[in-house]
Amino acid sequence: MRQIFALLTLVYSLNCGAEGIKYHINDMFSISVSDKMEMRKEDDAYTKWMNDALECSSEDKIVFQQKGLADFDQTARAHYARIIIKTEVDEECGFPAFNDADIPEDVISELENACTGELASGQSFLTAPKGKVEEIGNGVRIKIDYRRSGTLGAVNVQVIYIFNYRYAAKIIASYRESEASIWQTIIEQAINSIEWDESFIAESVNDVASQKEPKFVAEVKSDDSNEIILGLLAGAFLMACAFLTYRLYQTKQAERQENEHKKYIEDAIKKAVLLATNNEFDKAESFYEKRCCEREAEQLGHVEKLEKQVPQIVESMAVETKKVIDEYTQSVSDGDGVQIESAKKETNSILKRKQPIRIDNESRPELKVINDEYQHGIIPEQKILQTNYPVPNVKQQKGYYCFALFPKTETTVFPYRRRRVEKRGYTETGFEKKLIAGLTDFMNYKVLGDVSILPVDGVHPYEPDIAIIEKENHLGIRIDIEIDEPYTGYEQKAIHHIGCGDEYRDANLCNLGWIVIRFSEKQVYTEAEKCIGYIKHILSLIDNTLSYSNIVSPQADKRWTSTEAVIMAAKGYRESYLHHQFNKPEDSDNAKLTTADIKQTELEKEAAKQVQTVALPQNKILNIDDSVTEYSLDNRLGFEPKEHIYILDGVIRLKAVSDVVAHFFCPFNILEQSKRYANKYGMSQSEVIEMWDAKGVESRNVGTFLHEQIENQLKGKRVLFDYPFEYDGEIVNYKKTVSIKKEFDYFLDFMRDSGVKPFRSEWRIFDERNKIAGTIDLICRNGSQFDIYDWKRSTKASPNEIVWQHGMNGLEHVPDISFYKYALQQNLYKYILENNYGVKINKMYLVVLHPEYGRYVKYEVPRIDKEISIILNSL
Repeated sequence: MRQIFALLTLVYSLNCGAEGIKYHINDMFSISVSDKMEMRKEDDAYTKWMNDALECSSEDKIVFQQKGLADFDQTARAHYARIIIKTEVDEECGFPAFNDADIPEDVISELENACTGELASGQSFLTAPKGKVEEIGNGVRIKIDYRRSGTLGAVNVQVIYIFNYRYAAKIIASYRESEASIWQTIIEQAINSIEWDESFIAESVNDVASQKEPKFVAEVKSDDSNEIILGLLAGAFLMACAFLTYRLYQTKQAERQENEHKKYIEDAIKKAVLLATNNEFDKAESFYEKRCCEREAEQLGHVEKLEKQVPQIVESMAVETKKVIDEYTQSVSDGDGVQIESAKKETNSILKRKQPIRIDNESRPELKVINDEYQHGIIPEQKILQTNYPVPNVKQQKGYYCFALFPKTETTVFPYRRRRVEKRGYTETGFEKKLIAGLTDFMNYKVLGDVSILPVDGVHPYEPDIAIIEKENHLGIRIDIEIDEPYTGYEQKAIHHIGCGDEYRDANLCNLGWIVIRFSEKQVYTEAEKCIGYIKHILSLIDNTLSYSNIVSPQADKRWTSTEAVIMAAKGYRESYLHHQFNKPEDSDNAKLTTADIKQTELEKEAAKQVQTVALPQNKILNIDDSVTEYSLDNRLGFEPKEHIYILDGVIRLKAVSDVVAHFFCPFNILEQSKRYANKYGMSQSEVIEMWDAKGVESRNVGTFLHEQIENQLKGKRVLFDYPFEYDGEIVNYKKTVSIKKEFDYFLDFMRDSGVKPFRSEWRIFDERNKIAGTIDLICRNGSQFDIYDWKRSTKASPNEIVWQHGMNGLEHVPDISFYKYALQQNLYKYILENNYGVKINKMYLVVLHPEYGRYVKYEVPRIDKEISIILNSL
């Protein structure tokens, strides 16, 4: 044992003496680099330096690379490792003056973005740059890691910025990922060996200009032999220390073993108590029984009291579990939505934590029966009703909360279930409790927070935030109370905005015989009593047995667009009135959607036969070539253009192909990017968001207008060239007329040059199995097969765009650029047509029509069947 230890110590000491060669850079700092790398006197052209966030502009640099490359050594050329050092003394560069590690996040983000300048032509990020701040000795460094593509595989890269007031330096270290075993440790040791020549002195940043600019010299210290001698001496000293330590260990071993036995038993009993306290009962009981057998009573009699705590804790848990089960059973039978919600949470906490086997075996079957009855049962006393009240005349301000929507008289009232799947909103439970208390004098109505409505077999049900149910069913009153937030808490994603799909949902619920009342979250939280008064007023208008003369309403709250919701998130709008910060993702306690949740009962199936569908605009499909080809599926698909919703058979909402593709790419973080842009250019974040939105809306609207005029041309209708555009934001406001004459001429040139034979334009198609739908711009005959064309009024549709990142959720290998997103869409169209319509696709194309180009540009879209399978398997 001693001999092995001494040998290891000697080997370590020898390695300590041969760590590498120490270089002194520019009289600023030193770095020790392994002798497996050498300093290159001149660098080649493909290493380029950028004017990044540090504003470093020096062209000087030192490069270390694997030894032998300068002599064209084939062994060396087979590897790849490099350390590049760039130094700078610049009075305009404020970063060396930082005297602590408190570097702003926007600076780190800007440096992360600056890493794109290190990519050579054809290279792309495999993982995005990620930076962090570290304190090192008498200075600070920002270290950024990322992976990029390379000619022979992935390359790991570290970009390090180091500061110590007077000076700043930038270091880029990289090596081939497949050779990490060779270079990773060498490069990390080199980076961690950096030492500043001068100590850190916190002075004024203006004093930087008075410092003497150092000469750019890399000096090699010739003290290698001294370091080796010191290393050997250190090794000998360590061997002596190890020998003495070993002898001392032998002397004390017997005494230690004697004391350990007593401590072992006592700690074991204490551990059993701790395990029981933490609800790890199986372990506690096993531990307890085993150690009791080993204990010597005459030596450790004082632990008997501890031993008794284990069974006491177990029995206490049995009582607690039984109490919760009884409360849950009573809540389900009473039908109180708030109590059910509370009891469910308590029961879930009991089920999630570990319990003694006896308690677990007794409680779980009982809880399972209760849950099954609650989750899958439809209220047995229900029957199919019709609304038996007149539609009241309620004064409402268009475009503002609150408002109410009513079904027509004698509309079939669709039955409901007591089963909620989605997580509740932040204010729902609190308002439900207040509403229950506020409607105590309305004896014929009950308030529920766990209602769902399943109008279509096999689809996700509607889930009112809160439901009001008439008990005696004289009038068939069912009310869906919705509480709308402008954005989600932690993710800050815009929701409930104009055009998001809520209008179609509300119209559908009215056709199901349900009244819809919508409040804003701010109204419910800050004016709860007035919201309850508004609900009581609505009920008194349709139920003449109720008397409520105190007509009150909360203060009108303007509905928001998606952009306004983003600006609200930027300003912390919800947080300001809720006095709550959403600093972490909310607990995901959504119930799992089961087959029974989306399988209709006989009562629901019967009611569904009597439901009227929402009226949608008619879209008569014409064959441009005057052929008589027809598809029966055409008559089943409807489209709501205002909210861009595809509807199958008048009731089933389908996913748009564009939305399906978007799921596989990281969304643009407008809050983060707009904040960075605003800080950089001295603008308000709201102004940046509106400016970007105005450009996006203009581009989309003009693109849609161009599509419409192309369709008019193909169908022999009148064509217009001027589009009047207006943007009316809080900060950004302007009007303009946009001409599409040039783009339209490019379209005519394409039609003339290509000689295509149009079959249909703006053809809406769907796949029932996967519940997806989309619209094809143009499909043309090509012999017995067809070609697909997609018009794009964009300068970013090229397959040669710079790739900054890739997809996700199984498409990590797909570049995140517009061309490949369009390619995925067209390949999904191809799948839909070939598998549902019997239409065989030969080729797919993008045709770019943009005024900045001198002509149209045509790109052929590749077939990507593997990626389409990944997408479809995820649906």
